[in-house]
Amino acid sequence: MVTDTVVKKDQNKILVSPVEFLSFADNKSESVLPNDMSIYLDLPKNIRVELGKTRMSLREILELEVNEVIELSKQAGESVDIFVDNELIAKGEVVVMDDKFGVRITDIVKITDLEKKIL
Repeated sequence: MVTDTVVKKDQNKILVSPVEFLSFADNKSESVLPNDMSIYLDLPKNIRVELGKTRMSLREILELEVNEVIELSKQAGESVDIFVDNELIAKGEVVVMDDKFGVRITDIVKITDLEKKIL
């Protein structure tokens, strides 16, 4: 039962009704995320392909010259890691297409947490 309260303000009477909110427990049956992924399809994501890693001192980096080769932790022809927003999602191989590098995906590493929640 909701009761109205009368508040006096500058000789005028104002009718004030209390607000009723639904409790969070009432909404447990509804999913927080929709089952339709289409709302996420246009979100921009950062994709990074990692060819390999190495560790060098600042002195070694400053001594680098043009045409110098930096040795990486992976062998030539070994698969590269593909990251989306810093999360490893796949492995692939480097390909060349019209003087540009690309990556052919060879293995999907894991389903992202977002997909797990939606599926």
